[in-house]
Amino acid sequence: MRRLLPLLLVPALAGCEDLGKLAEDLGDVLDYDGIAQVVPPNGSDRVPLRSPVVIFADDVYGDVRFEAEVEDSAGAITDISAELRVEERTSGADKDIYVLTTAEGWPASSTVTVRARGEIDRQVRFSTVADGGLFDTPPDLGFESADSPDLPVGWRGFGDAAAISERGSLSPAAGDKQLALSTGDAVTRKAVGDTSSMAVSDPIDQGPTSTLAFRYRFQSSEFDDYCGSDFDDTMMVVASGPDGAVARVVDSVNLVCRQDRQVRANFPGLPDDGDDVYKGTAETEEEVDLSSVGSPFSVAFLVTDVGDAILTSVVGVDDIEAR
Repeated sequence: MRRLLPLLLVPALAGCEDLGKLAEDLGDVLDYDGIAQVVPPNGSDRVPLRSPVVIFADDVYGDVRFEAEVEDSAGAITDISAELRVEERTSGADKDIYVLTTAEGWPASSTVTVRARGEIDRQVRFSTVADGGLFDTPPDLGFESADSPDLPVGWRGFGDAAAISERGSLSPAAGDKQLALSTGDAVTRKAVGDTSSMAVSDPIDQGPTSTLAFRYRFQSSEFDDYCGSDFDDTMMVVASGPDGAVARVVDSVNLVCRQDRQVRANFPGLPDDGDDVYKGTAETEEEVDLSSVGSPFSVAFLVTDVGDAILTSVVGVDDIEAR
């Protein structure tokens, strides 16, 4: 039976041969402190500066506050709690999601610690890389120029993130290549903590922008056995700029199941061992209102395995346009 792993410990357990047995052993003695998943997972390194911190709670809470501090390469510690911006959303499992950003991104070459206080008492720590500058103006948000599997200039991959051509039923919406992300090692690399992958754009400076449009496919080995469960693999998009941030739950296993949108799909190596069914959505268009974000802004696409690190989900994103 699937058990809820303490996901912040997953990086330290990556070498364990039997995570399921370990989950059974630990499940009765560890307190999860209200968090089912964090992206980026605790202990992550080389996190892009414009990455949001996304916290999936295991319930609905009324009193949760956040603090953050940064330790630079010289060991100096600075409290940046006042700079945090928190967007609260609801997951497909009807639980709280907290999305944390700052106006200028996380400081480069630093260690960032984010703490939840109140009804949730937990922290996540990660280290950052240097910034890569601005996207070209006007920006090319496509993936045709990528030397697969690397992402093109202007995009930072984190975990199992790559620019790929058609693979199985995951096909580009425009051109020959698409962004692909997975919660495992299905695309080209390994998801961070065996759960999470993200692609983050460098800042995009093109003046007033009101809408971000893109097309995507969401596929998962979670269908149909875990429809309506807490194991709700989720895809999100976060746009962050000087004036604010916008976070959107694009799709999840539960959201797809509620609308009965899942159809047979295929992807090399999936479904995972022990599962017989792999399904996904048809190509779907999504638009996000950017009028409150300002410029320059960054965009992050992420997919995460909420609640455990067992069955794999894959998303494809393409035809991205800021207008």
